[in-house]
Amino acid sequence: MTRTRSAGHTVEAYRLDLNEDERQELRSAPGAYLRKMLEDEGHTVDAVLVDAALDDPAWVDTQVVHLLGGFMACTWAVRCVPQT
Repeated sequence: MTRTRSAGHTVEAYRLDLNEDERQELRSAPGAYLRKMLEDEGHTVDAVLVDAALDDPAWVDTQVVHLLGGFMACTWAVRCVPQT
């Protein structure tokens, strides 16, 4: 792998505190759920990346990662944190 960009990127990470109904809604349509939640709070959402582990019953915590700056400035990612 070759890195072609040397500029650093800033990342913000948020923890989602979801009840079981919200977790089920996130599982059924993660991109739409996250986009609506963020846009309702005034954020711009160009892309949503979803962790493949979202279907794994072992995940216990959910994080939303926001990439700041550059061509991915409005990209958001859902990250699942497994039970440790």
